[in-house]
Amino acid sequence: MRLNDIIATFAAIREVTDEKIRDELRRHIVVSLVAVIQGSARSTIAGIVDAKEECGEQLPEFQHVRITLAMVRELKNRQFSVGEFVAHLSSLNGFEQISAALQHACAQDLNTTLLNRFRDQARPIDGLKNPQQAVATARAQILSLFTYRNIYCHESGIGISVKDQELYEFIVTTITVVTALGLLRAKWLKL
Repeated sequence: MRLNDIIATFAAIREVTDEKIRDELRRHIVVSLVAVIQGSARSTIAGIVDAKEECGEQLPEFQHVRITLAMVRELKNRQFSVGEFVAHLSSLNGFEQISAALQHACAQDLNTTLLNRFRDQARPIDGLKNPQQAVATARAQILSLFTYRNIYCHESGIGISVKDQELYEFIVTTITVVTALGLLRAKWLKL
């Protein structure tokens, strides 16, 4: 549903005449797309870890994990699965971190996950002839998307605006990533 709302917002941008408002809507879309990717990755990691837990498989140990008092307070009186906890501890602030977290959870990185999606004959993508190039393009799009998000969230971002064509490409890439992560999650949930 959130992705549908983002797409609707993107379509509505054309109706807005004030350029400052248009820029703010574009920034909102960028931040929202990153949140959708991160949420999908967390859901995938949680599902995989929970499936492994149910099957009695060995779960990945996380190194360099520090549980702070703030985290303990946040988690106090809250019920969550092992997978949700592992996903919560996973850093997902870019392509490489998402890829590493997936690799850690299920021995399949984001490159392979996307490549499998682009090679999927059951759900073909029209016009796709070179899966390797499609992965490289998706990787570059995700890098750019996260870069814009970081600028908008951690810097002033004044004078830095994403173009409508870039937003369109970010939306397409986000749909592809979410679909690929969903297929990976579904594969593990069938165990």
